[in-house]
Amino acid sequence: MPTLGEELKRLREHRNLSIREVAEATHIGGRFLQAIEADNYSILPGGIFNRGFVRSYARYVGLDEEQALVMYNEQLEAQGGEAPRTMAPSLDGIDEEPASPWGSIALIVIILLLLSAGIYTAYRWFKGEDATSQIVVTTTPTPGISPTTESSASPIPTPSESPSPTTSLSESAAASPTVSPTPAGSFSPAPPLTGNLQVKVQIGSEPCWLKVWVDSNRPADGVLNPGDVREFSASDKLIMSFGNAVGVTATLNGRPMKLPLKGVTSYVVLTKDNYQAFLQ
Repeated sequence: MPTLGEELKRLREHRNLSIREVAEATHIGGRFLQAIEADNYSILPGGIFNRGFVRSYARYVGLDEEQALVMYNEQLEAQGGEAPRTMAPSLDGIDEEPASPWGSIALIVIILLLLSAGIYTAYRWFKGEDATSQIVVTTTPTPGISPTTESSASPIPTPSESPSPTTSLSESAAASPTVSPTPAGSFSPAPPLTGNLQVKVQIGSEPCWLKVWVDSNRPADGVLNPGDVREFSASDKLIMSFGNAVGVTATLNGRPMKLPLKGVTSYVVLTKDNYQAFLQ
């Protein structure tokens, strides 16, 4: 009877798929896929991550997911169970093996797409605020004079119009202490970022696999325990890849940060140009 790895490899080759094609479709590293085909689970993150990888691989090549998990559990039991793993206490200094050129190209494309989406979101956000932001100045009613309301969008009268002194914008503002606030729903944008990007990540209720690129440094990765906290500082760009990010929260320079976490693996590309799109 073939093992799980042999069956997955047979189905992949039957569909004329390469390891690289499966990796791009499932977002699972090529070396992890090769380890699964070799029934060698020692280099995988372990636990729920291994089962998630097996499910994704089986689904893509046409093997029933539940059957694949049964085969996986039987192999683990025959091998004496899963080897205990130590959660990485820190992400500093942990390097991965050199990636293939195709993986680097795919990562660059993903980064460019995410950057474009972030810039477009920030542009639409600023456009929406410009359309709604205005300052309204009201005057206190005076006997014999009808109340006037002027706004920053009102046209400036020309000298030929000879406006009445009692209805001018400057005198109305001086006569009344009441100034209406900015309309509800609008808010001021975050100030320009002059220092580093300071990100603090707290892991949620389940173990999370976190991989981080700081500026131009090589990526570091590790599996973190629930409640673990990690802090990162980047002068220009910070890229984070989350696996099984259940309940993960983060702050950006001390402010709550929005994390677009979806699916098994999620990417966050943060720069000084798009950081405002991630602020709550």
